[in-house]
Amino acid sequence: MIKMNLKSWLLLLLFFFSTASVALEPEEVKRKLTQQLMVEVDKVQSSIVPGFYQAEIGGDLVHISKDGQFVLTGDLLDLHAKKNLSEQYRKQKRASELANMAKDSLIIYGPEKPEHVVTVFTDIDCGFCRKLHRQMDEYAKEGIQVRYISFPRSGPNTESYFKAVSVWCSEDKNKALTDAKNGKKLPAKECSHPIDEHLKMANQLNVRATPWIVSSSGQEFPGYLSPKDLLAKLLEPQ
Repeated sequence: MIKMNLKSWLLLLLFFFSTASVALEPEEVKRKLTQQLMVEVDKVQSSIVPGFYQAEIGGDLVHISKDGQFVLTGDLLDLHAKKNLSEQYRKQKRASELANMAKDSLIIYGPEKPEHVVTVFTDIDCGFCRKLHRQMDEYAKEGIQVRYISFPRSGPNTESYFKAVSVWCSEDKNKALTDAKNGKKLPAKECSHPIDEHLKMANQLNVRATPWIVSSSGQEFPGYLSPKDLLAKLLEPQ
């Protein structure tokens, strides 16, 4: 996908649809955006805002008038309900995408019947990721199961990336990940691994750092949280 900043493609959208005068069908909006503006449009669907569609473009949620003339960016707030509807949408997306990930593509620590489940985007070479990992037993005592997704921040085909590949290709993935996070050099391994899919998921969900914690309800907590602090966050009313 050709990456464009928000202002650039917003101007293009306004230019492209400036002559529109009738309502367009969602698939027509999606087709024209994709073909003419070379942006990735994940979905176009009805919006709670009368006269507008909502579209997901490069992980950003925008609203486009049904005649294609206007584009609204930024979060949509329901002042009556006092809710951020855009964040609500993002939470649902995060929860759905992570729940649908194949379990065998993750490395899981904690109780088999947890009270809480979190997904953690992790980088083997990240200091705070290592700190979090050293406390796995304490998270488990708080009833928290940790599901790891690999997110080597240096990107594909880098030292951190190949460390992750070696871990996920190990027979005992849990031991290998612990060894790697303790600084032990692992033998290089190759297999059919999920690391590229993990990177794609991180990009899709706009993960920007590690560790990046996401609850089963889609609430995100960027950065390190101690076991007790994480539990407190998970118990807060949504």
